[in-house]
Amino acid sequence: MIKKDTSTYTAKAQAFIQFFDSAQKSPVIITDNPLSATNKVLTHKVFTTETFTSLQLADQSETGNWNALAGPIMYISQVQFGIPFNVETFAGDLPQGGTLVDTLGASYLKIRLNGWNTSFPIVPVVVDQTQSVQFSYWIDKDTSTVTGKAQAFVQLFDSASLHPVAVTDNPFSATNKMLTHKFLAAETFTGLQLADQSEVGLWPAVAGPFMYLSEMTFGVISAVKDVAVADMSLKTYPNPVTDNLKVSLAGLKGVALYDVTGKLVLQQIATGDIQDISVYKLESGIYFVKAYNTSGSYTTKIVKK
Repeated sequence: MIKKDTSTYTAKAQAFIQFFDSAQKSPVIITDNPLSATNKVLTHKVFTTETFTSLQLADQSETGNWNALAGPIMYISQVQFGIPFNVETFAGDLPQGGTLVDTLGASYLKIRLNGWNTSFPIVPVVVDQTQSVQFSYWIDKDTSTVTGKAQAFVQLFDSASLHPVAVTDNPFSATNKMLTHKFLAAETFTGLQLADQSEVGLWPAVAGPFMYLSEMTFGVISAVKDVAVADMSLKTYPNPVTDNLKVSLAGLKGVALYDVTGKLVLQQIATGDIQDISVYKLESGIYFVKAYNTSGSYTTKIVKK
């Protein structure tokens, strides 16, 4: 961000950030127009292999020949180079403080929350108003310092933080829970922020607790929108699966598989508490397994390789 009180320019201006080598043969320029007077995350993809040895910063006027101005103060964070984290597949560089753990038949991001500072770039996700996001999470209550009520805070945002979408769960869940949120407009998200937010005062975010977060699914999730909590007694393995999937549930009566659009792709009547499902003909991707018994239906997510 550029502190606007230190800039003498009254018209529009842009922030100018340039990485270059000693010969300035292949500079990479990142601009933000108009410049931001508040904290803003910028992400830029580098298209070729480069070696950078220098950095240039400027507050650049739009008038004339885009002159650089003298006087204003720019604040710039540490620069991270790497592969943005993919919230749909967990590929890419893990965010700071995060590790991947296999539990409950799936892979989860385990990350220690640091107030409002648990925020990191992600592989861009494009959605529209017909789509939703669905994921599972829980917060380890033994690591939380909040003694009163607190909520889980999961926010997708764009680089300018102009249209953030926050998914909250109040009070936060200490066991695995599936959340679904419907988007109201077309958006492109490039960042994710996670927090354990206290209800006291101005809803501060606390530091210390671990959050567990599943891979996120984006799409038309109509077939499973009634699911709020992933039942711990429902088990699917192996996950990811290549050929044969086993579905285990006490009193199992039937199993149905849906793709991320909500389309039914497979259905079987169960012959026992453990049912073998042949999935080798299915295309690779994410599917939802819906299992039925006399008590109701339960849903979990699998990945078909």
